[in-house]
Amino acid sequence: MVSLKEYIESTKDWQTEIYFFAGEDENVMKESHFMEKFHDKDVEVLYMTHPIDAYLLDNVREFDNHMFKDITKRVEFKDEDEDLIKRREKVYEEKFSSLISWLKKVYGKEIAKITISKRLGKAPAIVTNGPYGQSAHVQQIMKSQSYAGNEQAKEQLSAMKMYRELEINPRHPIVASLLENAPEEGDDSFVTSRELRDSAYFLLDTALLSGGFALEPDEAFSNRMLRVLSTRLEVESLELEDEINSPVEEDFPPEINLERSFHREVFFYFDVTTNSVKKILYYKKK
Repeated sequence: MVSLKEYIESTKDWQTEIYFFAGEDENVMKESHFMEKFHDKDVEVLYMTHPIDAYLLDNVREFDNHMFKDITKRVEFKDEDEDLIKRREKVYEEKFSSLISWLKKVYGKEIAKITISKRLGKAPAIVTNGPYGQSAHVQQIMKSQSYAGNEQAKEQLSAMKMYRELEINPRHPIVASLLENAPEEGDDSFVTSRELRDSAYFLLDTALLSGGFALEPDEAFSNRMLRVLSTRLEVESLELEDEINSPVEEDFPPEINLERSFHREVFFYFDVTTNSVKKILYYKKK
């Protein structure tokens, strides 16, 4: 536990913002891809795990001349060479312009904007909610409220999708592979294969999860997963096999071992009709 005053006293010389991360589990938050660059720079981030925290910081903008900054949105580090960052950003934008244009067509309204990420390390992509949208954590709270019958929360939650931004990692091999397979910008004759389209959506699915958003599985999602399983297991067709014709089995009563399950007693009697001695076996359950 650290106070805001103590946090400011320990900030870097170049730091003018109070970085915070709203979520539920501090251990999960520490391993988030949003934290990668903060770990690298040894910059402290406040973990806000109480549901009221995120709403509170929407209304309390600053403390002691330090603005609060949600790290799940766009973050600029002022200790970096701005000229180098701009030149590098320009090169990346030119290199990946065809991929970004193609992904925009594939995703349609599901993503508002696609940008080159300046912070990702291990992840190929991540989804944020833009500077004006609510964080994934707040959306989860709103979602629980919508289940409770809050119609206003449902409407707000639906509107939040229009702010979602996809950041792609230009150094990641998966993104580089997509770039190689994507069409050139302006190539209207290019036909996107099902496999390439599935790959683009898997990138989006993992980016949503990395950003803390919940997936909303539908039939298209299920079909993509089935196609991946089929490829992995080398299944050539998803046509069902014929039903098995099972042989008819006769119903025999179970065999009972009388000697083991019952105690046997023997009785003898004289049969006057036949003028002979006869034997009777009597079994009594043990």
